[in-house]
Amino acid sequence: MKQKIVSWLEEAFSFPVFLQGSMSQEEEYPQSFFTFWNFTSQDKYYDNIPTGKIYGFWIYFYTSDPGVMERVTKETEQLFRSHGVIIGENWTDVKSDTETHQGEVMEIYIMENIGG
Repeated sequence: MKQKIVSWLEEAFSFPVFLQGSMSQEEEYPQSFFTFWNFTSQDKYYDNIPTGKIYGFWIYFYTSDPGVMERVTKETEQLFRSHGVIIGENWTDVKSDTETHQGEVMEIYIMENIGG
């Protein structure tokens, strides 16, 4: 599921996508970039048989350009909705590790049927 999210973001935008926390403090931040974190993965059951999975992700977007923030956050929401993704919490401010960038985070859920 992680690769699916990375693919969607990379195909729609020209920004790099990283696992949250995987950049070292010595690395220079790209001007704009996404990060993500899978905070939950649960099985769905029917009659004690697993029928699907529910994945929860936090999607972060960081940029040094406030104009880019507004456009990309709106387009990202539209992108996820077009793939049937459930928006749990829409974009909210998040602290950046550097003064040059601002960040926002959204919470999404993706359901996957696995039969049963």
